[in-house]
Amino acid sequence: MKFYVGIAGFVLAIFFLTYFIGVRDGKNKCVMRASENIAQQQILLIDLQEKIHAETVRSNTDDIRGVLREKYTIAE
Repeated sequence: MKFYVGIAGFVLAIFFLTYFIGVRDGKNKCVMRASENIAQQQILLIDLQEKIHAETVRSNTDDIRGVLREKYTIAE
């Protein structure tokens, strides 16, 4: 009888261990997917910023302060 109780306890321990390992693995996969999603969003944001900055440089409005300093001074 003790033998069957020992085997039942061992099987239950294996089931619980498997369950908790699966939960931890699932959480790790969720965190990994979330971080990949954030990385993709950052890449898209950087690409968008590069396009905006390229348009600004092409339109010669990137250095408005410098142009205004050259044309106008406090003395005028």
